Amino acid sequence: MMLLENAVHATLYNMDCSFLSSVRFIRFSLESARFYFSDIPEGGLPAQFFVMPDDKQYDYRAFIYKLQGKPQPCAEDNTCWQADGITDDIPELQSNFRVYVSFRTSIWLDKETREHSLTIKDIGTGGFLFVSKKEFTPGDTLSALLPDARDPVFVKARIQKRRPVRREGIFGYGCQFLDLTARAEAKIRKFVYQTEVLQAKVKEQKI
Repeated sequence: MMLLENAVHATLYNMDCSFLSSVRFIRFSLESARFYFSDIPEGGLPAQFFVMPDDKQYDYRAFIYKLQGKPQPCAEDNTCWQADGITDDIPELQSNFRVYVSFRTSIWLDKETREHSLTIKDIGTGGFLFVSKKEFTPGDTLSALLPDARDPVFVKARIQKRRPVRREGIFGYGCQFLDLTARAEAKIRKFVYQTEVLQAKVKEQKI
């Protein structure tokens, strides 16, 4: 029962962001985890799914896992099932490191002229995640203003996929930068580095 005692609660979502199942899970490493189900979802488990740990710091953060093998009866508790999964969808495993933030900005869809206000929740040199009360369409391209007190920068990006958020009436979208200029990339790298250093210092002070 040792693994189950250390498991934490989470919610699984399908890749269209619809609810899949409530589970408990435990990470074996950055790349791998085991999921414990009271019942296997009707229709079985999909090949990949979003995992959102049940903690308010993850309200806007979910991670894509890929199923490894078929669910099996739990070795530690015969009243539940278990399944293993792997991921490369967390910051520590990505070549384009990102940091978690929360700031308001504006975007303009290429097919529209009006401005949309939204909140960026993470950003890295590869792209960013934003949340909004408005629904957007994956595949759409946009221009975004990344604010800087002295020198704001405009970037182009494509909405890659919708990502689940826990807040009612809020939608999340992952975006990939397109054709970053050397200046824009340098500014983003600097911002990400400075934010990571600041967050690390704040974390140390809380210990």
